[in-house]
Amino acid sequence: MSASLAASEAVLRVAWVTAQVSLAGTALLLLCLFWMHTRRRTLEQRERSFVARWRPTLAAIALGGTTQPEQLPSLARREHELFLREWIAMHEALDRTSCCGFDALNRQLKVGAIATRMLRQRRLPSRLLGTVALGHVGDAAAWDALLAETGSHNLALSLAAARALVRLDAARAVAALMPLIERREDWPHTRIWPLLQEAGPEAVTGTLLAAIARSASRAQARLVHLLPLADETEAAACIRRLLQTTDSDWVVGACMGVIESPAELPTIRHFAAHPRWHIRMLAAKALGRLGDAQDEARLVAMLGDTEWWVRYRAAQALVALPWMPRKRLEAVRDAQADRYARDAMDHAIAERAYQ
Repeated sequence: MSASLAASEAVLRVAWVTAQVSLAGTALLLLCLFWMHTRRRTLEQRERSFVARWRPTLAAIALGGTTQPEQLPSLARREHELFLREWIAMHEALDRTSCCGFDALNRQLKVGAIATRMLRQRRLPSRLLGTVALGHVGDAAAWDALLAETGSHNLALSLAAARALVRLDAARAVAALMPLIERREDWPHTRIWPLLQEAGPEAVTGTLLAAIARSASRAQARLVHLLPLADETEAAACIRRLLQTTDSDWVVGACMGVIESPAELPTIRHFAAHPRWHIRMLAAKALGRLGDAQDEARLVAMLGDTEWWVRYRAAQALVALPWMPRKRLEAVRDAQADRYARDAMDHAIAERAYQ
């Protein structure tokens, strides 16, 4: 009996200790939640106070006002990130000419030094802030540090550094970035396009054409998609050379996607009969953009293609031809013996009506 009683007492002691540990853990968790809530409230209050002090000042400078050092609000070191966010937002909302009013402020507060210090921190948000800010500051001394960041595995950071370089020196930046654009397939076309668009055709044309000339076919095709950002005459000549010399379907397809010169219609018509269906599909799209009256029959013939996408793009191209009213399109559809051709025309006509 005594042994059983001792065992019961041991179980009770274990239960009591477990309860105490649970209560302590719950109390600690509640304290952590309270601390996090208090800290969040404190940070939000600090941010509201900072915005109330600095946003009117930055807006006044953006509108052409001048501010003497003694008139500036206070800026603590712990507020540097908040300041850069507001400062960057003003620069992103304005054109470069309007941002010239910030030059005196940048010197007074040493914004370049603040941004450089942010760039050297380990936290990714701080590094991003510093990177973007350095592009707006226009400090050429930051070139090497920014160029190193373009090699980062973090997509946002590498592209932010690339844009900052473009803002520092467009021509030099494009020359430095083009090898990365060639090999970094993780840089999406939708992010590279605005980057080079900001640089401008003068900075882009020579470097892009040289890169296309030296690249292997896969990278060459990626670069060809950027040709609309280059000088129009030189881009058209490059497309013409590629279509005459390349044996890569990747490159031909890319050229079909960006070709904009009606002078290339004979070449486009040739590729409309290409053995590869995706080339025929892109040729049909190009004929819809550039084709003339004699291409109507060719596109009608392509409605009978064995590949659905070719039929569909040919139907869209017919609908896109400016001299094709709805009644004529319906007549073309009704004249097709192939039900798949009629189906493609129905899709295209319905899309046109919806638009």
